Amino acid sequence: MKIKRTSLPDEVCSRIKENIKNNQWKVYDKIPSEGELAEMFGVNRLTIRMALQKLNTLGIVETRVGEGTFVRNFSFSNYIKEVSEYYMRPELLEDVCEFRKLLEIDCARLAIERGTPEDLKELKDICDKYDSIRLEIDKSQDLDRSAFKELINVDLEFHQKIVKMSKNSLYIYSFIVAKESIYQYLAIIIKQRMDSFITKYKSRSMGQGSDLHRVIYQAIVDKDFETCKKAYLDMVDHKVDL
Repeated sequence: MKIKRTSLPDEVCSRIKENIKNNQWKVYDKIPSEGELAEMFGVNRLTIRMALQKLNTLGIVETRVGEGTFVRNFSFSNYIKEVSEYYMRPELLEDVCEFRKLLEIDCARLAIERGTPEDLKELKDICDKYDSIRLEIDKSQDLDRSAFKELINVDLEFHQKIVKMSKNSLYIYSFIVAKESIYQYLAIIIKQRMDSFITKYKSRSMGQGSDLHRVIYQAIVDKDFETCKKAYLDMVDHKVDL
């Protein structure tokens, strides 16, 4: 197998990332100037400029005109937010659905085992808040965009709380990374269900998804994983049931 040659800008990128990783340059620190970096790594300024452009694109550093280059507080979730529209193409809704089934159902299982009384109280409070917003939307003549957005945020908060109750740091991080895509998914599915019920029943009730949060909450309280799993599968399924 041939050894892949690394370009000088890529090598400089790796060296800068290593320095950041080793806390030589911490988050929000200003890193050395192009001239200083060129001297430090024994390359020309064009190579440094190309490396910094790549690091800027990756979101690892930020170059400010007249100020210099600074280490950013890097987050994968920023990338997910930027590409969320790509993930919300109709043919890829199933990908988000499958991800949620795999991650959230196992988190619910762990939440049953590891959830504290304080966790359960917080989950119940989120359920109450969700029901309150949903009832206001059901009663209104026109869909209030701010109320709808709040409903999605509370829905997301409910699922994130269950993930946190798993006490599994990798599960929690995975959810955070995918959070924006899940938000977009929830917005599409809930709006789709609401529109379908308006067409059929002249009501904005969300039908299937309207009380499953409460079923999941109670199943976790009762330590009934099978009921919890069934409710989760019904909720996460992206098909609209009338």
